[in-house]
Amino acid sequence: SILDRIGLWLGQRSDYTLPVNGEDRAPSDVRVVVQFNKSMHEGSFAGRVRLRAADAPGPLEEVRLAYDEAKHALVVEPFRPLPPGRELVLELLDGIIDVHGLALTKSRAAAEGALEAVRFRVAS
Repeated sequence: SILDRIGLWLGQRSDYTLPVNGEDRAPSDVRVVVQFNKSMHEGSFAGRVRLRAADAPGPLEEVRLAYDEAKHALVVEPFRPLPPGRELVLELLDGIIDVHGLALTKSRAAAEGALEAVRFRVAS
């Protein structure tokens, strides 16, 4: 089940992501959704969310961010279709807080410098 494929963290955390971490056939027009266990401060996402190639620190994908308060979900939508076969990482950087000012908690799977990393591959 999807619950068996996701990680849960203590404190402010993301409860699930779509695509799930490790997905290997995401569509090129994927919208990445990160759902949190609490209401997040929408303004704290600005400049603290990045989508990049997993194999290189090169250019970041340009994305549009939206926060759905009712679902506690951040929606990350790339401006252009993603390159086929490319492995990507969505990173949530330090400084993202909930509505009470509490910061996200790092997971054990977090990439260096990121609070959370969702890694997926775009279908070929």
